[in-house]
Amino acid sequence: MRAQDDKLTPWVAMLGPPTLWFVHFGFVYASASLEMVFTERATLLSRLVIAGGTLLFLAVIGWLGWKAPRFAPVAGKVREFWIGVTRITAAVSAIAVVYQAMPALLV
Repeated sequence: MRAQDDKLTPWVAMLGPPTLWFVHFGFVYASASLEMVFTERATLLSRLVIAGGTLLFLAVIGWLGWKAPRFAPVAGKVREFWIGVTRITAAVSAIAVVYQAMPALLV
């Protein structure tokens, strides 16, 4: 089973940040929607929940980007490419998470 894990871990590390970005979108949408359904307006509680969740998502995305060399599959140029792609997906996902949270926090 260990060989299977070694093949799966790099893919999880590379596709983790965009997946977290997707989950964050659903989290922000659900948090705002539930607050609107129950109180008919956005309150400080929903903004705090979204802010806290956003910080958590950013921390995990940043950790995956920072630990990219640990999860890279092989040595050589393929390893360098994999690390670069993982860090780029983490950076793009972090920017997108911040962009998604801004309307909920500012409006």
